[in-house]
Amino acid sequence: METLNRKIFEQNDIAQSNGRELASTQKKLQKLKNEAETLQYKVDIGASISAFHDSNNYKSRIAELK
Repeated sequence: METLNRKIFEQNDIAQSNGRELASTQKKLQKLKNEAETLQYKVDIGASISAFHDSNNYKSRIAELK
């Protein structure tokens, strides 16, 4: 009986450890997702700014050609 109780205790300890590890992994995953989203926003903003500048350059060049 004592061996069974010890095995049950060990299994519970392993399950709790796995639960903590899963929670930690999920937090890290969410942090990485947030960082990726932030970087994507920065890329999108950079692309928009670049497109705006290109548009203005084309307008200037067209005006010069006229």
